Amino acid sequence: MRSNTQNVVEEIKYFDQVGAGGYDTISPEEFDTMYSYIKKYKLQGLVLDAGCGAGSFGKRLISKNSKVNVTGVDINAQFIEQINKAKIKNYQAICANLEVRSLFSKNQFDFILFPYVLNHFPDIAKVIRNAHFWLKKNGRIIILDPNGSNLILKVSYMYRSVMFYLFPSKAYLWGSVNEKHIPVSVFEKNLIKQFQILEMKTFSFKAPNIHKGSFVGFLIDTRSWLLRTYSRIPYVKYSGSDLFIVCKKK
Repeated sequence: MRSNTQNVVEEIKYFDQVGAGGYDTISPEEFDTMYSYIKKYKLQGLVLDAGCGAGSFGKRLISKNSKVNVTGVDINAQFIEQINKAKIKNYQAICANLEVRSLFSKNQFDFILFPYVLNHFPDIAKVIRNAHFWLKKNGRIIILDPNGSNLILKVSYMYRSVMFYLFPSKAYLWGSVNEKHIPVSVFEKNLIKQFQILEMKTFSFKAPNIHKGSFVGFLIDTRSWLLRTYSRIPYVKYSGSDLFIVCKKK
């Protein structure tokens, strides 16, 4: 029976393997694309960087916007230590689990950001309910995630599942065992109960390839090309590789 909680041990193990010596999950080019969508919502006040990793998203956000005070949260102590050692102005980070509601107080944050983290939870409903609890009235959540309605990503996910089964000792090459691709309809179903959806769209860009030069790197580059090609197909509503959602707390 599939658990409805994240496999924390495997998640930490995966990112410890790929993140030794520092792990920048979001390239400057990727962030600039994301920020071009986000900036019109005029982020300010207390911001939660949920699933912050090594803090690549939150740090760049602060460099663009001095009106925010960011709290980063991640279950990987290695990454939290990296962030806090850097002593970044207006950025603090804690090691904790987003599935635990008591982590923060009710109505604590003005904005909650989910930069490519919700696809690491088997039950996004639980995390979204927690976000609603932590968010101030009329506060916003901003979600960036792989587009689970994209045909290429669906095929990629099936391929990765086969690789996990055939080569378990090399699992870190294929991604976290917690990762899955969430269809747009699942996001809609879980969000409309508690939030007003202000914007939902897809976009595409070339993701960083940390396995460049290897066979795995070749597969990643091939998938990236297929994703960009698929995103240009007309009359497909959510054809992009990446999903962008902004919601307001009801």
